[in-house]
Amino acid sequence: MSGNQGMESLIPLVNKLQDAFTSLGVQMSLDLPQIAVVGGQSAGKSSVLENFVGRDFLPRGSGIVTRRPLILQLINSPQEYGEFLHCKGRIFSDFDEIRKEIEADTDRLTGTNKGISNLPINLRVYSPHVLNITLIDLPGLTKIAVGDQPLDIEAQIRDMIFQFITKETCLILAVTPANIDLANSDALKLAKEVDPDVLNLTLIDLPGLTKIAVGDQPPDIEMQIRSMILTFISKSSCLVLAVTPANIDLANSDALKLAKEVDPAGLRTIGVITKLDLMDEGTDARDILENKLLPLRRGYVGVVNRSQKDIDGRKDIKVAVAAERKFFLGHPSYRHMAERMGTPYLQRVLNQQLTNHIRETLPGLRDRLQVFILWAPVKQLLSMEKEVEQFKNFRPDDPSIKTKAMLQMIQRLQSDFERAIEGSGTANINTEELSGGAKISRLFHERFPYEIVMMKYDEKKLRREIALAIRNIHGIRVGLFTPDLAFESIVKKQISLLKEPSLKCIDLVVTELTNVVRFCTAE
Repeated sequence: MSGNQGMESLIPLVNKLQDAFTSLGVQMSLDLPQIAVVGGQSAGKSSVLENFVGRDFLPRGSGIVTRRPLILQLINSPQEYGEFLHCKGRIFSDFDEIRKEIEADTDRLTGTNKGISNLPINLRVYSPHVLNITLIDLPGLTKIAVGDQPLDIEAQIRDMIFQFITKETCLILAVTPANIDLANSDALKLAKEVDPDVLNLTLIDLPGLTKIAVGDQPPDIEMQIRSMILTFISKSSCLVLAVTPANIDLANSDALKLAKEVDPAGLRTIGVITKLDLMDEGTDARDILENKLLPLRRGYVGVVNRSQKDIDGRKDIKVAVAAERKFFLGHPSYRHMAERMGTPYLQRVLNQQLTNHIRETLPGLRDRLQVFILWAPVKQLLSMEKEVEQFKNFRPDDPSIKTKAMLQMIQRLQSDFERAIEGSGTANINTEELSGGAKISRLFHERFPYEIVMMKYDEKKLRREIALAIRNIHGIRVGLFTPDLAFESIVKKQISLLKEPSLKCIDLVVTELTNVVRFCTAE
């Protein structure tokens, strides 16, 4: 790999590592490069993420809506659809269904009355409108517990956030509205706790911590959310995106405060200013965006999101982005920096920051991965040794009984595996979803053909390539017949296009085979 194109290919690779650890249920200790989005309630966090995708797909509502970390992997692709790690093999082409699945999977784990959990949801969004970026959407900072939330919900959320942003490999994106005093931004305060020199970072204004529990939230909901966020942003491999509204004092940004805790040197915190259009008449955020008020090493990026009225009216995000562009070009305080403002620019900045971040952390990541691969089997053996310890005094009369027992177990595993794949029937038939051989058959006969059909072919370009190949093979001669070499060269090129969908299908089949083995061994 060379240049930025080579580094771009590392983002999908890191995504695969992220999915692998989640699927295996392994506590990820490698600190993969990532961006954590930190902010309080109603600071514009969801709008920023949806503007990246150009679609409405995140849960909306009053109070705390994001109750589990959402690992959002944006992948540039000609097709537009979503995939969840917990629904592998299922394509979500309707983005309303993506929202419903996020809500349903959250409720399955946390209940329906505002509870929270630090177990992440992995979502991949494929779209021609996105750049390759992976972000972690964390619960908004809250002050008051509601519903079943514990009284210490504020501390729990802060702790969750700290699990992510305290890691040096995590960049912090702090989101804060432009119409609040930045000195009071909870997001910036949080970023500042882990990143004291947060003034040298790119900043997206971060909303305040939730202070009051509602619904079933415990009284400590603020601390719970804080704990959840810290789980992510404390990792050195995580970039922290601190989002702060422009209508609050930047010094009061909880997002920046939290980022400061885990990134005191301000090396991996990014900030954004939202709600610039909601500032009082006669005021503006020019000094902030020009990096004069609270200077950041990476500067500031301002964005204008849709209002609640726009969202309720289903205003198209593309139209909103065009309006955002018009706002910056037409505003006397911002027009001179319009090229460095707005959602498209922010997306490019994050893509470049994550790519550079992976480049910087790649050597250490490779070393840690090698150590993990070497020591994981050793740890497993040590664990098994402890389990076997209770049988150390077992002395059967027949020395061959161990061999016979082992052979019987292997034969049973083989038999169960064959039945699961060939479909000859087992005592425990899955009546909830396709599994084993049936699911693999669907992957080959439905999913793989779908991936092939979704590939785009340019017939005019193909005809031109064939004509050029034939003429180049004939040279100065006038050929009477179509040379086989021209056909072979074109076919080889077309066959190579099948590699990506084929590998994708292989990954899905391997995942299902692993599930079958896990099911058979559990029995």
